[in-house]
Amino acid sequence: MMYPYITLADETLITHSHLLDDGEKKSVEVHFERPKHQGFDMARCSLPSYEWIIRDGFTDEEIERFERMCRDGAHIFYKYAACGGASIAAMKKDESEYSINIRWNPEARVWGAINDDIPIALESGSLDALIERVRFAVPELLELNGKKHEQISLRFLAERYEKIQMRSRNSIGTTNQLHYKDYIGSVFFSEIDGVFHGKVIGLSASLSFEGESVKSLTEDFHNAIDEYLEYCVTTGKQPENSLNTGMNKDLFNDIVSGLNEVLEYQKGNIQLNSRIVEIPDEDAFSKFTKLSENDKYLVCGLIGRLLMNS
Repeated sequence: MMYPYITLADETLITHSHLLDDGEKKSVEVHFERPKHQGFDMARCSLPSYEWIIRDGFTDEEIERFERMCRDGAHIFYKYAACGGASIAAMKKDESEYSINIRWNPEARVWGAINDDIPIALESGSLDALIERVRFAVPELLELNGKKHEQISLRFLAERYEKIQMRSRNSIGTTNQLHYKDYIGSVFFSEIDGVFHGKVIGLSASLSFEGESVKSLTEDFHNAIDEYLEYCVTTGKQPENSLNTGMNKDLFNDIVSGLNEVLEYQKGNIQLNSRIVEIPDEDAFSKFTKLSENDKYLVCGLIGRLLMNS
């Protein structure tokens, strides 16, 4: 009996036999058949010798390609032949593999792991910690439920959905910034978990902070800066700050001076979260346009502070 395997784009049908056992070796025959105007092109290869039992109508190049398919897919042909074809093999579920569905709960702010076959339901605030708990608990739960395996496989399927607020690269203002000492923190609000998240800009290292309110956010921002400065003192490291990112100091001062004159000259035409228009100081503006995006961000943040103090 031949079992269907796959049909190629040129309508060549590939089938295979059941597992043939002559007492000395186990073999599988792979058959290729393509309809033509009168009859069929046919070829049949015997595995594992790769001897062509039938060869009628196919070109040498096609036979060579078919043989590569047989060699590359030999393990699949043997697997399907042993259990009665690909369709039957697909229906035979590997009972030693369990899929663990992991989802983020934004309200409780925890990860949850669920599987009804084991069964299991665990939670943790850390994804890595949750996976370790599952690994530890599953063997014991399976044994308690009378499911014995020599070895099991766990497939972890984690999902987390979030909505983020898009922000224009040119929309920079004090409404999404915090300032403390010589540091600036960029802030955004996550509607999913109801928490303000922030990052200190201008540092080579990543320094973040968060809070559920403006007060707690500000406190965490201040604490992050103070801890960073304390770390620099302890390690003897020269602290970086948001107003010194490696930009040429004279260039920075020239730009700030020029833009400060712009503020004095034309306060009404400069708005936060908007682009700068009608700038009279061409030299300062031309220098500004040559800065990196991060340094532009810092200068605009300084403009925002100057506006608030003007």
